[in-house]
Amino acid sequence: MMTRRQAIVAALIVASAGVLLLDARYRAARRDIEAAAAALDVANSTRREMARAYLFHARASAGDPTFDLVAADDAIGLARLGLRDWLWGREGSVGVRGVPRLEDPALRALVRALDADLVRFEAILHTRESASHSVAVRTAYATAAARADSVLALAEMGVVRTLRGSDRAHVVVVLLLVIGILGTAGVLWTTAARQQAAAERTHVLRELAEALVGARDPAAIALAVRRVAGSALGAPLGATVLLEDEGRALCFIETFGYHPPAPQAGTRVANDPRAPVARALATGVVDVRDVAVPAHDTPEVDAVVAALGVHTVVALPFLVSDAGGTHPVGAMTFEFRESRTLELEEREFLAAIAHVAAQALARALAAQAEGRARADAVTERARLVAVLEQLPVGVILVDGEERLRHRNSRFAELMHRAPATASGSGIVRGVEGPVHADGTAYAPHEYPIVRAVRDGERVEQEVTRYRHADGSESLLTISALPIEIPGETGRVAVGTVADVSALYRTTEALEQSEARFRLMAERLPLGVLRTDADGGLAFANTRLTEITGSGERALLGQGWRTLLDPAERRRIEELRSLLRRRGTDRERFELRIRRASDGVRRQLVVDFVFLHDPEGRIVGGIGTVEDVTERQSLEAQLRQAQKMEAIGRLAGGVAHDFNNLLTVIGGGAEMLLGDPRLDDEQRADIREVLEASQRAGELTRQLLSFSRQQILAVHAGDLNDAVTRAHRMLSRVIGPAVPVRLELEPGLPVADFDTGAIEQILMNLAVNARDAMPDGGTLTLRTRAAADAVRPPAPLAPTPGGYVALDVVDTGTGMDEAVLAHMFEPFFTTKDKGRGTGLGLAMVYGLARQMHGFVTVESALGHGTRFTVHLPRAVAARSAASGTGAAAGSARGSERLLVVEDEPALRALVVRTLRDLGYRVLEASAVAEARALISGNPDIALVLSDVMMPGGLGTSLATWIGHEHPSIRVLLMTGHQEEGAAGAEAARRPYIAKPFTLRALAARVRAELDAPVGHTM
Repeated sequence: MMTRRQAIVAALIVASAGVLLLDARYRAARRDIEAAAAALDVANSTRREMARAYLFHARASAGDPTFDLVAADDAIGLARLGLRDWLWGREGSVGVRGVPRLEDPALRALVRALDADLVRFEAILHTRESASHSVAVRTAYATAAARADSVLALAEMGVVRTLRGSDRAHVVVVLLLVIGILGTAGVLWTTAARQQAAAERTHVLRELAEALVGARDPAAIALAVRRVAGSALGAPLGATVLLEDEGRALCFIETFGYHPPAPQAGTRVANDPRAPVARALATGVVDVRDVAVPAHDTPEVDAVVAALGVHTVVALPFLVSDAGGTHPVGAMTFEFRESRTLELEEREFLAAIAHVAAQALARALAAQAEGRARADAVTERARLVAVLEQLPVGVILVDGEERLRHRNSRFAELMHRAPATASGSGIVRGVEGPVHADGTAYAPHEYPIVRAVRDGERVEQEVTRYRHADGSESLLTISALPIEIPGETGRVAVGTVADVSALYRTTEALEQSEARFRLMAERLPLGVLRTDADGGLAFANTRLTEITGSGERALLGQGWRTLLDPAERRRIEELRSLLRRRGTDRERFELRIRRASDGVRRQLVVDFVFLHDPEGRIVGGIGTVEDVTERQSLEAQLRQAQKMEAIGRLAGGVAHDFNNLLTVIGGGAEMLLGDPRLDDEQRADIREVLEASQRAGELTRQLLSFSRQQILAVHAGDLNDAVTRAHRMLSRVIGPAVPVRLELEPGLPVADFDTGAIEQILMNLAVNARDAMPDGGTLTLRTRAAADAVRPPAPLAPTPGGYVALDVVDTGTGMDEAVLAHMFEPFFTTKDKGRGTGLGLAMVYGLARQMHGFVTVESALGHGTRFTVHLPRAVAARSAASGTGAAAGSARGSERLLVVEDEPALRALVVRTLRDLGYRVLEASAVAEARALISGNPDIALVLSDVMMPGGLGTSLATWIGHEHPSIRVLLMTGHQEEGAAGAEAARRPYIAKPFTLRALAARVRAELDAPVGHTM
């Protein structure tokens, strides 16, 4: 029996031995790990130098000056030196020191095969004469890269085995110390079994990598990988998917064990971020998940899970590393109907398989993309050629040696040559024929396409005459553009040629037509415009710029709209829309503008015709513009004059007959007042009748005033004196609430006017001003010499001597434009009913016109009113017929008189009055009867005749008397100023105005009898 002490000593001895053994094992494991890590570093460096060599070659072949082929050769050399250092255990050439000799036979054979691949890769890099050089380089690199990936995968597994072997060795030592020799034997047996399994996986992985070196079909790659991985896992079903749509979708390329409704090859589903595939791609490691409960966003995947009873899903991510980093290309899944877990060795094996599969898939996808690119290039070239053949212009392609590389059929047609004659020939032989304006041929170096190739400059639309072999000529436009084509040495140029002969002739005809149009437009007295489809002005002649007061440049486009008020713009837009909807080809409308030069409003009439294209769309229009501002003003004045003339004629006719009646009424009243038998009450009644007849006579004079038929005594006088005399009367009439202020210009020129007419004008204007100032104000009477530039409104002709102005200014309420437009119309009034007849301003207007003057007015609401009466300056003194004569007491006589009047009552009254005064009176009712009486009574001293009578005029009777009986005096009776020759003749003879009193008649007859024969009073 071992004593307790002996047991303790034995334990200490065993423990010490174990510690020594553990230390020795640690040192050995450390050396193994360092050697495996160095080998892995060599494998990675070799893979990296291979990639650098391929990158340098590709960049140098593309013309990048940063890279050259020498650098590619150096990179291949470094890769080969690294492999040989690894094979023979020398000091590394790629940055790794102290690499032990490679002893693993399988890995050593694979490294030797990789070295052979590198030799072939280097040899192909040095061969640059083959047309398919770039394809051979890519193939050699893909083969070497696949071999390097296999080496790298085995090296990585070696590192893992070394680490795992080291850890297990430590465990074995500890277990040996604990359980003894039997436990150590068991551990060694387990380790050997696992090493054998790892060796078998390494062999399988190497065979898979070798099998996938030249694979270019993703489905075949997926099938090969699935057979290896599926066999290792014993999975009943699975699938391989590729990422599409930037990772948002998965496309099935291979499935096994599935039945409907499972997705088949070619099916696309959304990449559900919660699915095992998405998680594996996101983490980059093999993912194992239980999916008994559906948790996808895609119904088809949930349907598969439910229908197949899948419990566990193993997802292998396919990750590829390149210059841009690591990115996923797809994944492989294995589904189990029971719960499944993976050992560490299984995960490592699956990760290695995924690495090899990812590299193979990347190569296959790249090859497919390249194939599609080549096919697309061929298709694109065919499409480009087809497009070029359909172009209506000629197209040529010329290289740096001035050779035709391509031309389309249209170019051959334009050059009058066969389609294939010039291809590949010298450019000079291909397109000879261009000539200068003087007829000399182009030199070869002058061709636009040659200049573009030689100088690298763009030639834009150069117009050239081209002389064909048959002697005919064409006008061509030639454009040339230097371009760079990948893979081409030197500069290449593309040119286009178009025959513009017909276009040039059309353009020339259009220019001539435009010139004729402009010449015609400039000679027209109307404004002429042309617009585009949007209503913008494209042309305006000089007359239109004069009408608008704006230059042509300012009017073009939409500039003409600046002349319109906003309301007028809206009206024109509405009218334009209406005309478009109505489909009218021609329209005439009015347009109001504000002239740009002075801001004056003008009224225009536009006669517009729309222009259409062959499809009937409106493309513009042409129109004429007439400024009708003055014409419309003249028309308005003419209408006003015609209106007043008509009313004046009516008033004149009424006044003529009414004056006869008033004369009879007034004369009869006067005779009754002389009857001594009347009492006071009767006399008062008769005086009322007499006063009524006088008021009626005043009304008649007002009617005659606005109709310019009142008989005025116009004479040269001082207007200041007339205004001063009227001032006292006005102050009494309008009252103290409106003071009247005089502003009389000293040294005022003498004017022609009738004093009574001036008083009537001032009275009417003052009464209107008082009514316009109900709360009081100021009335100003101002005289002044009018400016020489003052002109009367049309159609009145200006007075040669100019005008003297009389201003009547009030501070009242003023008038708006509506009132101003009608203020001189007869019977127009703004006063309440019963307060005005509407004849006041009409009488002012008529009196001013009768004195050969005119009236203007300026007014605005709230700013008062100013009436200005313009009177002509006096050029010669005029005599006026006096209405006064000898006193009634000296009006008697005994001469023989002849009274000619067609109105019986008036004739009887005049005859009775004259006979009562002692005269011997004959009477006649017509001109013919009067002539007979004159011829039979040579002692007649005076003929008192009415002017207007049926069967003849009193003026014609007076003219006959002047020729046949010059000793007989003639006194005319008239109630208004007649028109025409009768009026002119009456104005030169003595007259007495109706209605007249008997006293005035007696005085006027006596004065005429006492005056010398042939006088004019």
